Amino acid sequence: MKITIETCLVCLGECVKSHFMKILCAAVFGGFVATAANAQSLVGSFTVSDGPDWGTNPPTYSCLEACAEVFGGAAGDYSCSTSDSSIDHQAFVDGWGDSQYCSTPVAETFKLNDPYDCGSTGCSYSAYVNDHGACGSSTNYCYAAVAPVPAEPVPVMGGWGIAILSLLTMIGGAFGLSWQRLFRKK
Repeated sequence: MKITIETCLVCLGECVKSHFMKILCAAVFGGFVATAANAQSLVGSFTVSDGPDWGTNPPTYSCLEACAEVFGGAAGDYSCSTSDSSIDHQAFVDGWGDSQYCSTPVAETFKLNDPYDCGSTGCSYSAYVNDHGACGSSTNYCYAAVAPVPAEPVPVMGGWGIAILSLLTMIGGAFGLSWQRLFRKK
């Protein structure tokens, strides 16, 4: 018989009358609890021209690196978007003598050359530099994984949990309790 979260919920709720079996099922249920995939939430945004002035010859930044620069952490913590409602992994960037990507997005990892002031058209691009007025409204949005915060600690079945579950199953068998009887449909 396959034990699922649903059968454990039934076990904990309506079908089980034995306190021992409720504890056993709770131990099994704890084995199903795992860290959920971390959802990403909007952390904030910046316009390309919020970056340092091009004349100071700043470093170039991909959108991911700019998110880390502006909001802290590492570039790998972030995803970028040109939308505040969904993640598209795109970004606006400004180029040395080239503002075409202020309105046409590129990949969130894109940057070219370092430092920025390379001296010829299209020789460098950055998601965080104050170069052209055209990028003044080019907004990049930063999303980051936000780990869920449990209300209380959640048990996770490790090696000891499996050993205890095995022991409880043997004890339950000695008293004539079986998984088939426990989870049969009524």
